[in-house]
Amino acid sequence: MQARPADILLVTPETNDAEKLQAALCEEGLSTRNCRFEDLAVELSGKPVFTCLALNLDNSPDPAALKSATRLSEQIRAHETTSHLRLLLLGCPQLNSEANQQPSATDELFENHAFNDILFGPLRLPAALSRIRAQSRMNTISQEATRRRQLYETYQHLNLTTDTSVQSEPGLREKTVKPTILLTGRTNGLGYLEACLQKTTNLIPISGDQTLNDHLDNLKAELIIINAGRQPASFISLIETIRKSPSAHSLPILMVAHPSPMDQSHIAYQSGLTDIITTPVDKRELILRCNNLIEEYRLSTSLIRSYKPQSTHPCHDALTGLYTRSAALTALDMLLASSKDNLRPFSLMTLQIDELREITKQHGHPAGDLILRQCAEIITRTIRGEDFAARIAEDCFSITLPDTQADAAENLRQRLISIIHQTPLIVSPEKPPIEVSLTTRVEEIFEQKSDGESLIDKLRQPPQPDKSIAA
Repeated sequence: MQARPADILLVTPETNDAEKLQAALCEEGLSTRNCRFEDLAVELSGKPVFTCLALNLDNSPDPAALKSATRLSEQIRAHETTSHLRLLLLGCPQLNSEANQQPSATDELFENHAFNDILFGPLRLPAALSRIRAQSRMNTISQEATRRRQLYETYQHLNLTTDTSVQSEPGLREKTVKPTILLTGRTNGLGYLEACLQKTTNLIPISGDQTLNDHLDNLKAELIIINAGRQPASFISLIETIRKSPSAHSLPILMVAHPSPMDQSHIAYQSGLTDIITTPVDKRELILRCNNLIEEYRLSTSLIRSYKPQSTHPCHDALTGLYTRSAALTALDMLLASSKDNLRPFSLMTLQIDELREITKQHGHPAGDLILRQCAEIITRTIRGEDFAARIAEDCFSITLPDTQADAAENLRQRLISIIHQTPLIVSPEKPPIEVSLTTRVEEIFEQKSDGESLIDKLRQPPQPDKSIAA
């Protein structure tokens, strides 16, 4: 069996922290491989079998190391076979901060760097893990956007659509559009954060939890920044409250905090925090991290917006707005082809509404359509942008999850079951809501030799229904 290529190439000195980082990435389902600096040229000489390169300077104060890293990033970005790689610089020495905003001699080294993200200071495991995971996901989302563009182009090439009003390529909003960022938290240090971001963003300072919640409903924010200072734990409840808002379910939340109380930072991540930047804050790191979070959010939400009920595009089911069975099979075959090349696993899930015909007989066809639309809406609200949801039969949906192993797919399956069970499903304004039972199945696909139709047909013959939510 061919060895699976690494998702992440770690170019790092051999330290205990580097070993811990590699182990943590493996636990996340990301395969890694370590490489010494002197061996990197060999790794880059052919076609890379990794998607993200993380370069760890180990907080070295040597300007020569930083200069070499910057030059290397430019060379990687300029070469055709490596230009697509996501580049992350870890352990970059702190050059200046809000306490010393005068440019230093080494600042000039950053004028032409080509890194996607930079993490300053000593290697901090939770932060490094979060940054690498984010770069890997950006690669996954970008690949899915490319597949969907190819899917639309396939339908146009077959003359299955002449509707030029339909956007044929899900993508980012214009980069010239300034993002809206909500800034809240402790007042000490807010001025510096505002000075860093005010020229490139629509920055809205918010005071008070209730005011923030009001703005979440009224503003199309793309990022929330919480200035936590030395008391990050006091903002955990705020993060949990934000996540309960439907408008902020997937909104990135960035915390700025002093490093001394960060030993328990994993608690903040578990509460729904997206990432943490520790003080003293370097302006470059803050801007890069905000840009990354906003880029990921924009691309992910643009893919979600492709699900439009009453769509007339042949890729989409007119009733639910999800993709059709035909589109799902085409997209699945594309993913299978890329998975064979990259040996990357993905997962496939099916959700069948039990007794839909009986519901239609009892309440009428409009009631059945309402149930399907409500379930489809729950699916599109719950999945990630890169996940591909389709209606593959009268009463059955499928969800393809790129770069997703079975345990993560199972978590999504359980979440969907729970949400659908807890949501009152309307059959008509005059009748009480009903509950439905689902038959679901999920399977991880790795080195699959069959086609998309065979996979879906296999999952259409599932095990026992999820009786825990039976009507």
